Amino acid sequence: MVTSESTLILTLQTPASGEAFYRDASEPASGETGSARRDFDRVRAAAERHPDLMQILGPPPFEAAREHSAAKAKA
Repeated sequence: MVTSESTLILTLQTPASGEAFYRDASEPASGETGSARRDFDRVRAAAERHPDLMQILGPPPFEAAREHSAAKAKA
């Protein structure tokens, strides 16, 4: 889980068949790298349209960590 404000990640997907998902889930980068906010609803919708390419297994880790911290604080 990345806890910093920003990060760069290099990924490799084989076979190289995920282009349709990535085009559907994002916009081409412009300006400063990494400055755009991520639209996780768009990513989730793209994954649902391309179940053969991408499967979301759960909430993003930071959401799970936030929920865990909130539950722990209440206990």
